[in-house]
Amino acid sequence: MLRPVATPKPMRSTFVFEPDECQRRAIEHVRGPMLVIAGAGTGKTTVLTRRIARLIRECGVSPKEILAVTYSENSAREMRERVQAELRGTETSGLQITTFHAYCNNLLIRRGKQFGVLDEKDLWIYLRKRIRELHLNYFVRAAKVSQFLNDLLDFMRRCQDELVGPEKYAEYVARLERNELPVQRVTRSKDAVSLSDEEVLGRCREIAQVFTTVERMLAEDNLGSFGHMIAHAHTLLERDNELLARERERARFILVDEFQDANFAQVKILQKLAGSERNIFAVGDPDQAIYRFRGASSAAFGLFRHHFSGAKLVVLDKNRRSTTPILRTAFAVISKNPTTFHAEKETSFPYQRAPLVSKRDEDGVREVRSSRPDPVETVILTAKENECFDLGKVIQEKRRRLRCEWKDFAILYRAHPHRDQVAIELAERQIPFSIENMDVMDMPEARDLFACLGAVVSPDDGASLFRVAAFPQFDIDPEKLRAGMRKLSRDSESPGLAAVLPQIAGGAAVLEELQQVRDEIVRKEAKSRGALEIIIQRFGFDRSSRPLAAVLEFVSNWEKKAITTTKEIAELLEYMDYFREAGGAIAMPSHEDNAVRLMTAHSAKGLEFPHVFILRASSPSFPGSFHETLVEFPRELRDPDSIAQDDGKELHLQEERRLFYVAMTRARDSLTIYARRGTGKKDSTPPGFLRDLLKDSQLTRWLRSRSAHAFQTDLFGEAVVPIEASRTSQWLLLAPAQNLSARLSASAAASYDICPLQFKLEREWRIPREVPAADLGDRIQKKHSSNCSVPISGGRESRIAISTIFMKPRVSTSYASS
Repeated sequence: MLRPVATPKPMRSTFVFEPDECQRRAIEHVRGPMLVIAGAGTGKTTVLTRRIARLIRECGVSPKEILAVTYSENSAREMRERVQAELRGTETSGLQITTFHAYCNNLLIRRGKQFGVLDEKDLWIYLRKRIRELHLNYFVRAAKVSQFLNDLLDFMRRCQDELVGPEKYAEYVARLERNELPVQRVTRSKDAVSLSDEEVLGRCREIAQVFTTVERMLAEDNLGSFGHMIAHAHTLLERDNELLARERERARFILVDEFQDANFAQVKILQKLAGSERNIFAVGDPDQAIYRFRGASSAAFGLFRHHFSGAKLVVLDKNRRSTTPILRTAFAVISKNPTTFHAEKETSFPYQRAPLVSKRDEDGVREVRSSRPDPVETVILTAKENECFDLGKVIQEKRRRLRCEWKDFAILYRAHPHRDQVAIELAERQIPFSIENMDVMDMPEARDLFACLGAVVSPDDGASLFRVAAFPQFDIDPEKLRAGMRKLSRDSESPGLAAVLPQIAGGAAVLEELQQVRDEIVRKEAKSRGALEIIIQRFGFDRSSRPLAAVLEFVSNWEKKAITTTKEIAELLEYMDYFREAGGAIAMPSHEDNAVRLMTAHSAKGLEFPHVFILRASSPSFPGSFHETLVEFPRELRDPDSIAQDDGKELHLQEERRLFYVAMTRARDSLTIYARRGTGKKDSTPPGFLRDLLKDSQLTRWLRSRSAHAFQTDLFGEAVVPIEASRTSQWLLLAPAQNLSARLSASAAASYDICPLQFKLEREWRIPREVPAADLGDRIQKKHSSNCSVPISGGRESRIAISTIFMKPRVSTSYASS
């Protein structure tokens, strides 16, 4: 029998927090469904933690009856810590505060249904290695293998989010064959008209066959994805009544954070757990739904209304973070998106999007504050160089004027390459900065380490051996090495770099050191992590280096992965090749140093900073371009309540607008937005979201625009000589060899068009195509620009070549894929 909930007692709190009326209604709610729409900076986490504490302390609810779920481990950890602080001295054992995936995985484990979990990149690699087993016919001709796998996994992820398995999709294809349904799009829209009906059906059959094959392969190997966790947990709850009853006892009161990130399958699980009591409390902001690519449904709030009819609605609209100009301008952006609920359906949800109220400014008015908040500033650029120069100048001036710290500044951007020129500018101004989620493989230390690993595995790996040979301890004369290499035949059977090194002073030492490392690895029977430790010690790498620490942690985790078998070096190198092909990156752990923070708008979600700068706020940078998937998910397989009314391109633009809104609302005191001037003859305003803002007469009070400070350069400034291990970039600055032939074949000309560095190395150094172009050509590309160094994370790292990190071409570690 279900135990009744006690009558609430008066609230007592140890927090220095006075809730407003809407927050109080949410905190004091006890039974039945409630949906809380919590705008940016309105204190949703405090509301959640205070409500949990109140249920336990004042309503007689046992901690064992509460389930709180969120969508990131960091959010779950923060919520646990805050609840424990609120309930200090109160027994909380049995309280579940966890991520959605962790809850579902625990459910599977307790029922003996667990499997090896593959993340997105590992699943890609798993299928890439077994691509022939998919027996592709149509799609092997329709796209590059890598692009097809990206689109296939996106399609399968959508299927899992909508609880569509291979059998259900096969039934859908059968209905297509009977002409009962319109066919789905199975190629790019521009190519669709050229496909015959038979080929379209053939592609649909092939998708069904591949879907079935992939699911069978994973089941045989007892593997699955994060999407499988959710789908399998839903199946368990649907089929096992005993388990469902037990889980409902452990989840009499359900709280959901970041509800805008929920997909259809997750909402169905919540519906199962809530049962007839329906004590579910969901908090989220539809205007911050920015993870559609992960399966989050923009229709989550409509699904809540449908599955939990009669739910109460509370809207938190008092922002405790930002100033009025920031909130008004951000609202002008997001108001272009459709409303969350369809008006004709949502009579019970009287919600209308409105500007958030600045609690800071509201309180400031009461205190008769003399100074007004700064308006949002847009900086219109005529050249991209002006953006970096202006931003660096403004940060320095603002820090000096306001006497604030470097960590009070954040620079946000849509995509990682957008940061590169800014990072160089900050380094030249000696402004410390920290890059969030920077790829360790962009760092010279990591490239050197993997080059050693490749050369240890195979002396014939010319790319790796070339980089190792450039280590300063071997003191090899690059002119003599190049001359020796040029004597080699261009024949593919040529012995290569390993045959030339013994003929040059220092070259034999390279091969001898590699052989000694190889022998030590064999003698100690070292696996990949152990082999890297040996290499670090033998070659004198800095053991305290953060990039190397990140690599070692990555490899340690790789050795524990479900798809790892031997843990040998060769397996690791194969994995890394596929990992890079899949677009994988090893993220550098961030440190909370006193440094300017650089991060993508996605990474900034949930954070706040006094002063925020948004880069490249014009199309096609931000908003980013729409990329159509190869395979469309059929509308007929979606739940009617989760079907969006707009097409993919419009949905993409709406999500980009939400992402821009998220970036804007990270700012507390000031917001500066940079955008390139438009090229139109009649309208030169920046294309994208700023165009509407700059034309909105109602924003005159909150928004101002100016031109960028003119770019200036110090012609007499002394370049800083970077410190790095391998001297490959220095070698490649040597004057061209004297005896180069001026004749070019068609293939040579094509090679130059693709990558001038590739052309140089093949033609002048006789280095094979496997040389990592991404890092060897940095200084060639910057030969006429100043070198400088960058103090990563507040200057605690060794000074490294800024050009090596930020100016490398975006290519794979081999020429062949560039």
